[in-house]
Amino acid sequence: MTLETSKGLNAVIVGEDIVNAVAGDSQQFTIQLSGTSTGTQQLTFALDGVQAVDSSTSSISIDVTASFEETDAGSNTVVFIGAGVAVVVGLLAVVLILRGKSASVKQGIVPTMTTPVQQQQAATCWSCRGPILGPMRGCPGCGARYHADAPTCQSVEECANCGASAEQFVMA
Repeated sequence: MTLETSKGLNAVIVGEDIVNAVAGDSQQFTIQLSGTSTGTQQLTFALDGVQAVDSSTSSISIDVTASFEETDAGSNTVVFIGAGVAVVVGLLAVVLILRGKSASVKQGIVPTMTTPVQQQQAATCWSCRGPILGPMRGCPGCGARYHADAPTCQSVEECANCGASAEQFVMA
């Protein structure tokens, strides 16, 4: 379907403008109209792709009675510039307030000198896999560590890591 309008009228079909129909069918369309000038305007409907239909066009007259004047673009520009300036001034005020607060907080903090305490991780016993907190023995071949006198750890006859004899272990 094609819509044709006179110079003072704009028309648009809302939704789909392609319909398959047979003789006797009826279809309903929504058309959005906007008048650009007052007075009687012409709207013509034309069916496309129709050869054997006697009246494939229909026209109606529409009386546009109200007129809406276009607003001056310059007045909108002044409003937008004023709003932009207000936003920028507001952001600057917030930044200045936050900077003042952070400066006062920094002045209240007294720096103290502390030395970091280094903690050594306890060696793990290759026999019981527990931490060695007291005296320990070590394999000189691979460096594996064992409890020297823990009652919960069984003494070993050879290194669990490299197989060296426990007689070669040294106190570490």
